Amino acid sequence: MSDTPYVKFSGLRIYSQNVYKKYAWIELLLNERLNLSNIIFIQEPSWGRIRNVASMTDKVGEPVMGMPKHPAWRRFFPKPADPNSDLDHPCVAAFAHQCLWAMKPKLRSDIFKSQDIMLLTLNGPRGQLHMLNIYSDSKGSAIRALFFFFFFLIINLYSGVL
Repeated sequence: MSDTPYVKFSGLRIYSQNVYKKYAWIELLLNERLNLSNIIFIQEPSWGRIRNVASMTDKVGEPVMGMPKHPAWRRFFPKPADPNSDLDHPCVAAFAHQCLWAMKPKLRSDIFKSQDIMLLTLNGPRGQLHMLNIYSDSKGSAIRALFFFFFFLIINLYSGVL
């Protein structure tokens, strides 16, 4: 038996949208999908300066980079190598509604370490539920990464390593 409390809901409602790096679009989705979705998967999320925080070295302050927050949603995204860079930002993000927080949603960056692919896991009474959010760019880098991941997984399962 799982130590996760049972969460009763009639079904998992997932909404997926490419927001084309529009901050206001994410804010709108978080408000409009509040009672319609349990999980929102975002492709091409906005990533930019949210505000400045006090700094000892800069009068203007240090920039805080990121994407919108909402009190009813927990956000998940692959961590950029340089969070204060406009160039290095995630291409996927997810928001889990507070009704799922008892299922302990978790970003599985131990399995996929990519700005284009994220694996989100929920812990339920019947085990774990894994969901992928994928952004496929014009070079197909996410598709290649998935191919090599599954190829590696099959080889290791067949050889008895996993």
